[in-house]
Amino acid sequence: MVVGLFRRAVMAVTVVLSVDVGLGAQTDGLAQQTPMNRVVWVMPAQVHVGDILDVGAKGFEANSQEYLSTICPSPQTYHGPQGYQVHVYPGPQPDRRQQENGWKTDAKGQFAGWTVPVLSALVTGLKLPIACALYASSPSNYFATQFTGQFTILPAGGRDPCSRRICVRVRTVPRHVRSGMVERVSLDSWPGAQVTVTVRAGQTLFRTIVRLNYAGHRDLQYPVKLSVPHSAQSLKAMVRVNARLEDRVGDGFGQFTVIR
Repeated sequence: MVVGLFRRAVMAVTVVLSVDVGLGAQTDGLAQQTPMNRVVWVMPAQVHVGDILDVGAKGFEANSQEYLSTICPSPQTYHGPQGYQVHVYPGPQPDRRQQENGWKTDAKGQFAGWTVPVLSALVTGLKLPIACALYASSPSNYFATQFTGQFTILPAGGRDPCSRRICVRVRTVPRHVRSGMVERVSLDSWPGAQVTVTVRAGQTLFRTIVRLNYAGHRDLQYPVKLSVPHSAQSLKAMVRVNARLEDRVGDGFGQFTVIR
């Protein structure tokens, strides 16, 4: 279902504009208009044409309809007056349950896992790399900025391994724990990604499936119920995380030690 929405969002790209305003000055202005409690996360930060941008945010009105848009330098920046071009992604097409295009925030005014493609039209006539911004707006005014997030489009060739696969940062606290205590596992990755967390120490001790929040973060607690054999002073436990968002997959690893 999610993949289907992504494909329909690609088909719904409808607006390409060029305006005689410098990109740097404009993005600074947009950032100044963003309310302090509204924050956006864009992953990955470095992309190539054909990749996807994964977006999460907080601080919006509950159940509000939003469009995602990208703003990049215009070819005029290199051949005449400075300017930028805007590409609007209206979102899924309407169906029987939804009267208008676009995505909607949840009851807390948050969203995660909204994805848009990095189109070749964004870089036509431009020398890479280029810095771009992503923002959201209401259907009545594409350019009434709600938030901005930054990303960079790189030239073909060298590739950040985390631009096409989902990299997961895994942190375990404490690193040394006794049986009967609680181990905390913190995850940071792409907003809205579904992750499977498995803890093993010779055998599977714990497994759960969760969804990362608008910031691509999740904290888990694992009650340690593992006794160290009399023949050993400690026992190492491994944490493996498998992540998925649409057709992107990835993983991450962590560990902690159970002591007497």
